[in-house]
Amino acid sequence: SSHFGSRVVWLEFCKGVASAIDLPTMMANPADALKEISQQLQEKFNDAGMGKVEEFTDMMEELIGKLQQGPDKAFDLVQDVFKQITGSLDKSMQDPSSLAPTGGGLAACGVWYGNSVVGKLSLIKDDVDELMKGLVTLATDVKTPIMKLAEGLKGAIAELEKSIKGLAKLPKLVAAQLEGKDSPDDIAKIDTSEINEALKVGDLDGPMGKIAAIKDVLKTVIDVLSGGAGKLEEFIMSAPEKFRTAFDVPQPLCFLQSMVMDAAPQAMKDLLELCKKLEAVSFEPILKVFNGAKDTVEGINVDAIKTPVNKFLSEAKDLVGKLDKTVKAAKMAGGGGGALAGLKKMF
Repeated sequence: SSHFGSRVVWLEFCKGVASAIDLPTMMANPADALKEISQQLQEKFNDAGMGKVEEFTDMMEELIGKLQQGPDKAFDLVQDVFKQITGSLDKSMQDPSSLAPTGGGLAACGVWYGNSVVGKLSLIKDDVDELMKGLVTLATDVKTPIMKLAEGLKGAIAELEKSIKGLAKLPKLVAAQLEGKDSPDDIAKIDTSEINEALKVGDLDGPMGKIAAIKDVLKTVIDVLSGGAGKLEEFIMSAPEKFRTAFDVPQPLCFLQSMVMDAAPQAMKDLLELCKKLEAVSFEPILKVFNGAKDTVEGINVDAIKTPVNKFLSEAKDLVGKLDKTVKAAKMAGGGGGALAGLKKMF
C-alpha cells in the first residue's frame, strides 16, 4: 500500500507539472522547465521595453543628484573671487601713492596719479558691490525652489519605483530564486510569495503627473539663473579693460602712459590676475543641467512607461502561474527521489 501511495503522490506531482509545462519537458528534470520560465521572463521583459522604464528611473535619480548639488559651488567660487577683488580694491584705495609706478617722471607726482586711479577704482568697486549683492540674492532666490524640486522629484520617483519596483526586478528575482535548484526537493523549497508580490503594480499616473508638473518651477529657476549668469558674464568680459583703464594717466600727462604699461603697478597686476580667476567661473554647466531637465520633463510620455509595464505584467502573470504550479507540484510530491526514473518507465 505504501508503494501505491508513493505512486499516487508522484502522479499528483506529474499532473501539476504537466499543467505548467509540456510532456517532453516534464519527462526531463522539472528544474529545466523552471529555467526555461526564467529565460522567457527575461525575454518578455526585454521585448516589452521594460529596460526603458529602468533607464527613465535611473535618469531621474541622476537628475535628483544634480539638482541637490545645485549651483552652490559656482556661487561660492564667484563670491570668493569677488571678495578678493573688493579686498584688493580697498587696500589700493587706502594708499593712493602705492598705485604709481616706481621710477620715471610719473613717480614725482605719485599722489596725484594715485588719487586719479582711486577715483576710477571706487566706481568699479560700486559695480562689484552691486553685482555681489545681486548674486547673493540670486543664490537665495533659487536655493529654495531647487531644493523643493529635488525633494518633489525624489518623492515622485519613490512612488513610481514603489509601483513598479517589484515588476522591474522580477526576472532577476526569479533567476536568483532558481539558482542552484536542480532537483524536485530543491524546487519544493522555493518561496514564490515574493515572486507573486512582484506582480502587484501600483498607480503610475500619479507619480508621472507629479514629475511632469515640475517643468514650470524648472523654467522659473532657469530664467533666474540665466539672468544672473548674463550679468556675471558681462562683468567678466568688461572687468579687465575697466581695470586697465583705471590706471590710465589722466590729462595733461597722458603722454607718460607708456611708463605705466612698462612698469605696471602691482595693484593692477593683482586685479587682472583675479579677473582670470573669474573667467574660470561659469554657470553654463548648471544651466545645461536645468535645461536638460526641463527638456526631459517636457518630453515625458506617460504611455511610454505604462505600455511596457502593462505588456510585461500580462505576460509575466502567465509565466509566474506556471512557475507556481511547478513548485506546488514539487511540494505535493515531497521530493520523491527515484520517482522520475519510475515515471519514465511507465511511458
